[in-house]
Amino acid sequence: MGPKTMVVLVRLLAVAGLAVPLSMVTMALTTDSAFAGSAVTCAKYTGSIPLNTAKVAKCSDKPNTAGSGAVVVGGNLASGLWQINWAKGSGDQSYAQVTVTSVSPPTQCPKDQAEFQISGKVTDFNGTGQSIPIGDTVSATVCVKTSGKYSEASGTVFMI
Repeated sequence: MGPKTMVVLVRLLAVAGLAVPLSMVTMALTTDSAFAGSAVTCAKYTGSIPLNTAKVAKCSDKPNTAGSGAVVVGGNLASGLWQINWAKGSGDQSYAQVTVTSVSPPTQCPKDQAEFQISGKVTDFNGTGQSIPIGDTVSATVCVKTSGKYSEASGTVFMI
């Protein structure tokens, strides 16, 4: 076999070998929850850094969240594991591993406020929190006043 024959043979084997794995990859992308979007959006996200408190309100999926919840871990806008207790009832919680990144200069917040981007993934749930499956995206843009009080940037939502 000459060099040109070897190249053609390698290309044919590569095409034949990729046909099956490509369909398997496509199937994995459509069924794996690690690639899921956000199941719940909350139109209102507020908190206070000095008090380490945060709340979400006006949330979709009312049957499972009752429309609101308290961020009992992560309310100080720190990266790490966050816990949201949904108003639905005891034991209804979502957990997420998030990263909080400062945005400077602010692009979505007033110039006199600090801006932070929250991003992460849901890692666990309890109770009816399962309506927000593991792997769902967590995302928000937050504006922080000098007093430490914060809320989502205008025109954005808290997604989980």
